[in-house]
This record gives sequence, structure tokens and C-alpha cells, in this order.
Amino acid sequence: MNEAEVAIEKLKSGEVFFFAGSGISYASNLPSAYAVLEHTVNALLPENLAAEEKSNICKSIQPEVFYESVIGMTQTYESLNIWKSLYKGAQANHQVECEPNLAHLFIAEYSNRNRLPIITTNFDSMFEQAAEALGVKYRVFLPSDAPPCLDEELLCICKVHGSIQDHQGEYSPQSLWMTMTQITAVNTKWIEYISGVMERKHLCFVGYSGRDIDLFPYLSEAPVKRAAKRIVWVNRFDGDYSDNLSRACNALRINLWPSELFELSLSALAMSEFRAKKANQDHENRVAALLTYLETDLIQKNLLSVYEKALMYCILLAKLGKYRKAYECALDLECNKLTYLTRPSSKRLLLLTCARLSHEISRYESCRAYAKQVLNTLKNKPEPDVNAELQARCLVSESLRMEIPNDMYFIQRKTFKDYLYILYVVGHFAYSSITNRIAIRAGGLAYSRLNAETQHELIEHHIRFTAIIQSVLGSPQRGWNNFVKSYLGHKWEDIREMSYRSGYSAGIANAGKFKYRLDPTEKAKAESANIYSLTSSATGAELLIRNEADKLLREKQYDKCRHKFLEYADMAKMSGNTLNEIKGIIGFAYSNQMEGKAYILPASLKQRYCALAGMVEGKRWEQYLSYVEHKISNEDPEKDESSY
Repeated sequence: MNEAEVAIEKLKSGEVFFFAGSGISYASNLPSAYAVLEHTVNALLPENLAAEEKSNICKSIQPEVFYESVIGMTQTYESLNIWKSLYKGAQANHQVECEPNLAHLFIAEYSNRNRLPIITTNFDSMFEQAAEALGVKYRVFLPSDAPPCLDEELLCICKVHGSIQDHQGEYSPQSLWMTMTQITAVNTKWIEYISGVMERKHLCFVGYSGRDIDLFPYLSEAPVKRAAKRIVWVNRFDGDYSDNLSRACNALRINLWPSELFELSLSALAMSEFRAKKANQDHENRVAALLTYLETDLIQKNLLSVYEKALMYCILLAKLGKYRKAYECALDLECNKLTYLTRPSSKRLLLLTCARLSHEISRYESCRAYAKQVLNTLKNKPEPDVNAELQARCLVSESLRMEIPNDMYFIQRKTFKDYLYILYVVGHFAYSSITNRIAIRAGGLAYSRLNAETQHELIEHHIRFTAIIQSVLGSPQRGWNNFVKSYLGHKWEDIREMSYRSGYSAGIANAGKFKYRLDPTEKAKAESANIYSLTSSATGAELLIRNEADKLLREKQYDKCRHKFLEYADMAKMSGNTLNEIKGIIGFAYSNQMEGKAYILPASLKQRYCALAGMVEGKRWEQYLSYVEHKISNEDPEKDESSY
């Protein structure tokens, strides 16, 4: 019996319940997520931006990353206006016919017959319309709702990432979960509910990518952790993202389109044969016209000025890991067009963006200067901006931390002044934490009322402080004792859980990245790699490669680790992270020294190193990089050096 036959047998006995993603709606003539994103980009990015560049952004960025930036900057859900193309009222006004297809009708009838819930991440109303077409009574559950009871008499359509319409059937962009924060924060009640159903029935993923962080990691572990039944996954293509996830969770894999499986199942389950209308050219033209109409309407709302659109482009470039290009664009705005940003919040956002990008390209003094500029602009303001203040203060501390040449390969003996500086940085982190708490209370705010960017920056502050402690107590080269490893491991787990509660995906990945240095496990690496891939974090992806290189170095697999160090350096070169590129070259040299090679760095890499060294800001870095230059030149400025 092949996999499809096994699945059909389970369907016949009512042993399966469905978790549906957007892949099942392609045949319903709905606009694709890519098309919606494309028209939003047209409306909210500079008009003079090349069409090819806009297309690259749409292809490269996770939609939730894009919309989180847009909503944060515009402070309104009107930026989601083009998603209205999924709303049946808007479709009717433009004579667009979008109907439930075989997958919707089959799942609705099967689930109703067996009194099973439908779980879906889709925003559209196709399951509701399918139930209405079948004459089935149903109830919709949104993410904020309490889950239904098991064996509910009504058909339960559980829209765990929101819906294009509210409970009254009205268009509601507030009901859409369109940010990384929303699809990262753990929704415990829904995890518990779905996991509970999984203990009785096989969860079947159809048209689902598994890219959300709030649900899938927990559901995929249920068969092992909760003795739930084995997952079934319908996926047509071998080797794609969801296929790889299906293998990782040991799912029963059905290599068919969902519609193909349902076609095969119809006669076996004695169900009516449902057919959806095929798309035609006229329909496609009407969908295109609807999207264009909504795009024009969004442009007319004038949510962003010309210069704010340019700032949004800088932010998106940074999100895509193009730090050098983003920095150049932001610097041009700051130097030449800052006064044209009429909203004070946009001016502060530009300065904070310049600070973050300076940090990413290793200009730490510039990072601190921009952050302090934000703090100076907020002095004696009648209406304080607590969010900008907290973020800027955290960035000042971070710029100081990054001027400590820690966690390097050629370890330079620290002087008394070095230890004083480290103590000063630790004190500054403590000062920032206390001052931030006072600012929150003085502003009459609770942590939960801060904006997402600020909450994430505060978590990052915890991560950076813990990273200082970890680097002081050891390194991948020197190692850590068991007590320290245990202590730090618990700290990273606490930060990971804090990040999940706040919906900070990068915090989850960063905690895993630092924990991996203590205990290199495939699970920690895979989770962080998945998140960095979703969020297009170039720095995070680079550091994962460096962690692998460190592991190979400890195992004395020198050829492999050199290959990884070069990969790390080349990735950093593409993003513009100067310090990471330097670290990759130094790691290459260090592995040569550990293997006992006479010449530890080829001339081409030495030349590359020397060109980069002058681009890193900070006196301590200047001293350290000069010290390393002697090392890679086979000169030893400290004859008694024995600490590496």
C-alpha cells in the first residue's frame, strides 16, 4: 500500500483533521500573496525605484517582515489595504469571481461529517463560502478567541492567523496577523488545542509551508513529546521548504497536489464530486484591475511622504541584509534631506536607522553618535517619545560593547585599562537598564504598551549583556567549565522564552546562536538558521557559519574549517559587515597557525585584511587589528605570548 492509499484509508475511518495553508487556494482565482505584496510595494516605495528592484524585494522578503516595518512606520493598518482583494465584498464590486475549489469543499464536508475542526492560516473566506454552499452550519474562530470544545456540533473553522473579515463578515485589516511579531509569539491556547486533537487524530498539512514560528515548531514535536499521532503532509515537490520540514518531523509524506489526493478520495469516501470553475483570461484581467484599483486608493491615502518612502526603502534594504547599500541610502537622507522629513517621529526613525546600520557595518563610534543625537533631540520636548528614547539608549550601550575586541582568534593579553573599560561597559548596560525602567514608569507605560521595535530592542539589550558575560567567562577557543556552561545555558533559555512571549523572532535565533557556542547541537543550529532565513538576517546567517567553523576548528578539521571561515568572510562582504569579514579572514589564519603552517595567510587575503582593517571604528579595534597584522605577517610583537 503506497502513501496515498494509506492516507485514503485514514480518511475513510475519520482519523485525519486538516491544517490548510494558502497553497490550497491557488485554484480559487484569488490574488496571490506575491501579487498583493507587489502592489503594496508599488504604493509605498519611491516611484523612481526600478521595477526590477521592487520585484527583487517582493521575491526576497518574508511578507510579515515587510508589513511589520510598514505598520510600524505608518502607525496604521491602512497599509494593508490591498489585502482587501481577498474580501468577497470588494470582489463582488469589481465582478471578480472567486469560489471555493475542490480542496475547500472536500475539507469542509469531511470535517463536518466527522465533527472535526478545520485549522487554517489563510485569511480568505473560502472555507466559510464552502460551508455555505454545502448548507453546513459553521462558526469561525479567530486567534484571540478561545478555541472550540472538542466534538463541537457546528463546523469549526479556526483561522489561527486571522481573517480578512471579522465575526460580522465585515472587512477588518485589524484581524490579519501580518507581522513577524504576531506569527512568532507563542499562542499557547491554540497550541494546546491543536495538540490535544493530535492525540486522537492525525494532523494533515495541505498547502502549508510551515514558515510560522508560533505554531509549527510545537506541533511538529507533538508526536514525540505528547505521544500524538503521526503527522500527514501532502506536498507535491521533493526538496522544497515544506518537504524538508515534513522529513524533519517524520511525517507520512504524500507526493501529490491536495486536489489530486481529494480526487482519489472522493469515490472511496462516497462523497459528491465537487468541481471548481477554472480561471479564464477575463477573470485574470478583473483580478488585476481590482489590485490596481486598491493600489491607487492606497497611494491616494498618502500614508508616506516622498522622503519617508525613501526611508522605508532603506529599512527594507537593511531587513534584506544589504547593510552597506542601506547605509549609503540612509546617510544620503540624513545629510541632505533630514529637514524634509516633517514628522518628528520619522526624523528620529532615520537617526535610529543610521545608528543601526552604522553598527552593522562596524562603524561603532558613528552608531553611538547617531543614538546620542536622538537622545539630544528628545531633551525638553513637551511630548516625549519613550520608544525612541529607550531604543537610542540601548544602542549607545551596544556601541560601547562592540568596541571590545572579544571572542577573537589571536588573543591579545588584556591590560588593566582593558579590564576597566569592560567594567565601564557592564556598568553602562546596568545604567541603561535602570534608566529605561524609570523612563517607562515616568511615561505611565507598561512594557506591553511599548511598540514592538522597542520591546525587541530591550530584549536585545539582555542578549548583548549576557554575551558580554559569556565572552568574559570563556570563548569557543578557550572553552567554558561545566558550571559556567550550565549557568549560561539557562540564561539563554530564559531569553529564548522571553523572545517567544514578545514575538521577537531574532531574539529566539540569537539566543540559540550563543547557546550553540556552548553546546553545538543540530537542533539549536536548525532553529536559528530557519529564523534567520525567514527574516533575511544576514548577520545572523553569517554567525551561524562562523559557529560551524569554530566547531570544526575545535575538532581539528582544519581544511573544512578554513572553507567555512572563507564562506563566512564572503557572506559578510556581500552584506557589508566589515568586522565579520575580518573575523573570517583571521579565523582562516588562526586555523593555519593551529595546524603548524609556516605562512598562515596568503598574500591576497592579507591584502584584503589590510584594506578592511581601517574601516572599523574604535581605538581598541585599531590596536587589536594592528596586533593581528603582525601575526599574519609571521611577526610576533610579544615574544612570550602564550595565551592562544
